Amino acid sequence: MNRPAFKPSPRLIGYLAADLFGFFCIALGVSWLAGAPGLILADFPRSTVEAVASAAGGVAVIAWAIGGILRELGRLAPPRPADD
Repeated sequence: MNRPAFKPSPRLIGYLAADLFGFFCIALGVSWLAGAPGLILADFPRSTVEAVASAAGGVAVIAWAIGGILRELGRLAPPRPADD
């Protein structure tokens, strides 16, 4: 059974990049909250409010990106054979 090579669409790559950005935002916020300010970026976040906003924004971006990734993978999937 030969399957064609997987070729990701540009939209899928964009959603994956957004997902990585969301993880980066979470890492920024959580690292500051864990007591290591400036571990990743020297000047951000500078306060607890910025750290919480960064982490919450990261979660929101990841949730949005996961929805897009699943939609794109559904479009790229081959049709299922009919069960008779």
